Order: sequence, then structure tokens, then C-alpha cells
Amino acid sequence: MPFSKTLGYRFITLVLRVQKRPLASYVVASLAVVAATVARILLNERLPEGIPFITYYPAILIATLGGFWPGVWATVISSILAWYFFIPPAFVWSLDQKEALSLLVFVFNSAVIVAIMTLLSRAIEQIKEEEQRQHGLLEREKLLHQELRHRTRNFLAIVVAIINRTLIDGRTVGEAKQILIGRVHALAEANAMLAEAVWSGVSLREILAREFEGFPEQPDIKGCDINVNARAAQEFALLVHELGTNSVKFGAWSVENGHVLVEGKTDQSDGEQIFYFIWREVGGPPIHPRPTAKGLGNTILLESGKPFGGQATIDFNPNGLIFELRLPFKAITERASFLINHKDVGEPS
Repeated sequence: MPFSKTLGYRFITLVLRVQKRPLASYVVASLAVVAATVARILLNERLPEGIPFITYYPAILIATLGGFWPGVWATVISSILAWYFFIPPAFVWSLDQKEALSLLVFVFNSAVIVAIMTLLSRAIEQIKEEEQRQHGLLEREKLLHQELRHRTRNFLAIVVAIINRTLIDGRTVGEAKQILIGRVHALAEANAMLAEAVWSGVSLREILAREFEGFPEQPDIKGCDINVNARAAQEFALLVHELGTNSVKFGAWSVENGHVLVEGKTDQSDGEQIFYFIWREVGGPPIHPRPTAKGLGNTILLESGKPFGGQATIDFNPNGLIFELRLPFKAITERASFLINHKDVGEPS
């Protein structure tokens, strides 16, 4: 049986609750002393002489459950009441040597009780805190297990989609292998950055910078200083790798004077904050005739916004390719775990 369901745990919880309410602690202490006084009066004729404080020890013990100072309060009040009512001569504030010694012994014993109970109360509080900590760790472990399961399924779904996109008709094994290695490497780089950030999200600019390390040059990047969540980081890594690879083969980076401009900007549309990611190539060879979907890897590019409720467009402008991705800002920046819908990943057509 878990400790949190035992009677002892409920008692500990009650004690700690009383300790957090000073007024209640002093009320309990006072009532305990009153009860001890009434019991002493009722037992007065049955008790032998010389033990006027016998009923007050339990009262002090109960009072100290409410804390150190309620225990001291109960000790002081008990000493005064027992001295005045039960130490002969009664109703007189006088003590001979024997009664004074009896009172000092009571005060000493009471102090020991208060000290021990105070230590026990602290131990009780530590037990409660440890129980809460253990409960928190168990809950965190459950959340991490769920998170890991979601992340693993998410990652594997992306890998499967990459394989399906790569192994299409018309490609040789060597071509497919080269493309597959590049795409998986891009995904691995994104996941490495996410691991460094404990999957809490990474800078889009950092994703771009790391993905462009293997290309002829770094593009001009503007407005990409935002942190994106894990799913968006993976998707941006793949589409940027695809855009860069296509540019090296067919676009601006395939010629000496070609350049690539990357711009990110945020705007409002129908009351919703939208992030625009724009890839613009200039100075490259004329695009003619219009490339086929398979030839330029349009599947990855055009379907990159679907998991977020966004939309992508490709303009095969004769002066250079223009790719624009329109995404809800909240969808790519808000940290959340979710599984990929395979229909949204995009299979090659």
C-alpha cells in the first residue's frame, strides 16, 4: 500500500495543516491544557500526593504537534495552573523547596517533550516533502515516457516519409542513396540541436546556419531570429536542405554570381499571427522549361507546411526560384508533443 494512502500519512497531513495555521495551533494547545486540568480535578482524590502534573504531560505532547511555540505555551500555562490549583497549599502563590523541585522537574520534562516532538514534527514534514518529491518524480517519469514515445514515433514517421519521397521511379540506386543520406543527415542535425536544447526548441537562424555549412556559401538571412519547436525544427531542416541542394544543382548556387536570400517575417492575417519564410534566388540560370515536380523535389517543399496548417508556394520565376512558406506563428513556436498524421507528411506523387 502506498504511504500516501495510510492512516499515518493522513495524520501527518493533518498535523502539518494545523502547523500552518498558528491560531489553530494555539487553540489546540489551550484546549489540551483545559482538558488536562479538568481531568486533574476529576482525578484529584484518586491520585497520590506529589504528582500534580501527571495529566499535563499528554497535553503538552498534543500541543507540541502544532509546533514549538504552542508547546512552550502549553508548558507555561500548565505550570501556572498546576502550581496554583494542585500544589499545596492550593490557591496560594507560594512554594517550599519540595514543591519548587517538583515544578522544576515538570518544566524540564516538558522541555524534553517539546524538543523531541519538535524534532519529530520536522521529521514528519521531511517525510511529507519526500513523499511529494517522489510523487513528482513518478509523474515526471510518466510524462517523459510519453514524450519519448511520441518523439520516437514522430521521428520514425519522418524517416519513413523521407524514404518514400526518395525511392521513386526513375532514380538509380546511387542517386537515391545520395539523396537519402543528405536528407537523413539534415534531420539528424536538427535532432542534434534539439537534444542540446532538451527538445524545448531551437533558433531558426541556427538551424539555417548549420544546414548551410556544407553548401558553397551562406545565404543572406533576415528576420529568422525566432525559436521554433521540435516538429518545426525537423521540417525546416528538411526543406532548407532540399532548397539548398536544388540550388546547387539547378539554381543560383550552380553559377558563380548566384545568390540566395532568406527572409522571415511575421504579420497579422484574420486576427492570427502568421510567419512567412521566403527563399529567393537571384543571379542563377534562367528557369526554362518549368521543372517537373519530381525533378525539383516539390513534394517536400509544397507539403512542408501541412503539419502546421500552413501553405507553401513555389514560383519558377525566370529570374530565379521563389519559395514562400506561410505558417501560423503559434503552431511553429508553441512547445507541444504530437504525433504526425501520415497523410500530412506527404508521400511522393
